[in-house]
Amino acid sequence: MKKLVIFDLDGTLLDTIEDLGNAVNYILERHGMPQYTVEQYRKMVGHGIRNLIRKAFSPMELDDAYLETCVAEFKAYYLAHIDEHTRPFPGIVELLNDLYARDVQLAVVSNKVQEGTERLIHEFFPDIVFVAIFGNRVGYPMKPAPEIVASVLAKANCVPADAVMVGDSNTDMQTAANGGIDGIAVSWGNRTREQLAGNRIADTVEELQKCLLDESNLLETKRLRFRPWFDKDAEVLFKYASDPEVGPRAGWPPHQSVEDSLQVIRNIFSNGHTWALELKETGEPVGCMGYYAHGESNIDIAPDDAELGYWIAKPYWNQGLCTEALQAMIDYCFNVKQFQTLLADFFVDNLASGRVMEKCGFRDTGKINWCSHLYHGDERPVKIMRLNRY
Repeated sequence: MKKLVIFDLDGTLLDTIEDLGNAVNYILERHGMPQYTVEQYRKMVGHGIRNLIRKAFSPMELDDAYLETCVAEFKAYYLAHIDEHTRPFPGIVELLNDLYARDVQLAVVSNKVQEGTERLIHEFFPDIVFVAIFGNRVGYPMKPAPEIVASVLAKANCVPADAVMVGDSNTDMQTAANGGIDGIAVSWGNRTREQLAGNRIADTVEELQKCLLDESNLLETKRLRFRPWFDKDAEVLFKYASDPEVGPRAGWPPHQSVEDSLQVIRNIFSNGHTWALELKETGEPVGCMGYYAHGESNIDIAPDDAELGYWIAKPYWNQGLCTEALQAMIDYCFNVKQFQTLLADFFVDNLASGRVMEKCGFRDTGKINWCSHLYHGDERPVKIMRLNRY
């Protein structure tokens, strides 16, 4: 779990688009310009009020003096009508309260004017103490400048590895990247999922909460992201897990229906240390990786040990993805979880899985195990592999 979450405001915490659009339309009407709809404004916001006004007046070119006049008129009107239609997105108040109760530090970074940012935060989230509330301030850079993230980290006394930024735009994700922290994009704001492609995306507040509380700390590799399994993954899980060549190799039967897959997600994959392997290129979960702690494994392991398990969908076999994911999981288990020894096993007729383990440093213990609770486990022995931390 991260120690600091930096939130964007507009389109992430609050649905502000109608009040923003009304304020710009007020300026446009005063200056004899055509007005825009709320949906049109969704495509224009995210880069500060000056850029928004320039876009709204396009193709008319505004000189600096004219622009500043419009900005002043906008601020006066907007601050007087800032909360007429603005509301938190459903579930956001509960999310912030939950994070705050867990002692996660919270901050807000917005390109909205500082006065408006502070006013909305204090009005809609009065019970939350934010470590920083940064809006558009005179003399300070705006997103995506890295200095903004650095300033929040300093206030929170937090290192980049323990922080994450949540926002609804690529500007927010670029801010996170520039500041050297992780980022999660949300698709309920002013950008579509397609516009956010390539980022780690949460489609609901519930998904965002799972990602923020996930113990893997947003683990990823060159081609894969580790993330919690969501109910929405049931259909794609069934697509891959129904293949009769996949499950039996790992010790579970092929899934028979999407409902089967949904129940697996809810009852097996929701243990807090089993993750979907999401292919960055497509955003689709194409495999699974996790560990069993002491008391959960079918192998007799010590309290400081863990057993690792994984599988990958057939279309992605022989591409090195399992090796890539397993190496990342090993690093996580040793360096974050502080396990001392990692165990893994594979059916003796599934040599490909054994080769993945060997590539990642596992060595044969010489032990053979029979796992009756696994699919066809009474008929196929497994070979136990070991990797020591030191």
